[in-house]
Amino acid sequence: IPTNTEKDYTKLVEGAWVDYHDGKYYLYYSGDNCCGDNANYAVMVARADNAFGPFTRLGETRADSSSVILAKDSTWFAPGHNSIVRDKSGNIWIVYHAIWNNEAAASRQKHKNLYVRRVMCIEPVVYENGWPKVEMKY
Repeated sequence: IPTNTEKDYTKLVEGAWVDYHDGKYYLYYSGDNCCGDNANYAVMVARADNAFGPFTRLGETRADSSSVILAKDSTWFAPGHNSIVRDKSGNIWIVYHAIWNNEAAASRQKHKNLYVRRVMCIEPVVYENGWPKVEMKY
């Protein structure tokens, strides 16, 4: 995945994870800046018929051009660097780290790079129209 292909998240691309589902290879990756006062991190996805590519970004199929499937919200700040796992029942989960949004906001107010405490999170993933979707349960 080339950098600068996503509007807000691909200055830096890292944390790649490849998963296989229903005959397709899915490349999950994180982008932009994971840490510090200007953290801006999210999980994106691309898919291919072959593990070696070429991969098509989800954003290439969307009107808004976004490949993001997991981004900051009112609870979590800078989520990313994920893995995809399956339990014994076949459920699919995304495991990732994030920062409590209130801790990030407090640190920014103090103008310090203090919000380094990342929490491990896990959320279910479902596939719709051939693409993964994170189902936030909190």
